[in-house]
Amino acid sequence: MSPRTPLLAMVNATGTGLTLDGPSRARLASLAGQRVTIAPVTRTRTSAQNRRHWTLMTVGAKSLWEDPGERQTLHDELAHLYFGLPPCPKTGLRRRRRTPHTDTKEFAAFTDWCVMKLVELGADLSEWDTEIERATA
Repeated sequence: MSPRTPLLAMVNATGTGLTLDGPSRARLASLAGQRVTIAPVTRTRTSAQNRRHWTLMTVGAKSLWEDPGERQTLHDELAHLYFGLPPCPKTGLRRRRRTPHTDTKEFAAFTDWCVMKLVELGADLSEWDTEIERATA
């Protein structure tokens, strides 16, 4: 098991104890004396969420700029607004958190925000449902 392999444990109902699976119990013994961080397991965005989002970006780019090929540009600009970080201290260039590192809840909130932002910008999203059905068929 690599050092980056997570230990899998279940926290009891009172939050006072952990139940470890067999491999994790054995691995825990090898970590004696080391600091261990416990964090909940999160699920990265799903392929269905990804299709929904990129279909939205395609429809939005087509509506705003008459060019569905600009979906990546639209995604980047919206992600900079939503996930913006302070400018790089060395270059001064703008930065943002990358969307592949979001979990299902964060990515759903981002896509919902994108819908509101695109409507605010005047995008016609009436084709979105049809395009999602086509993308998932």
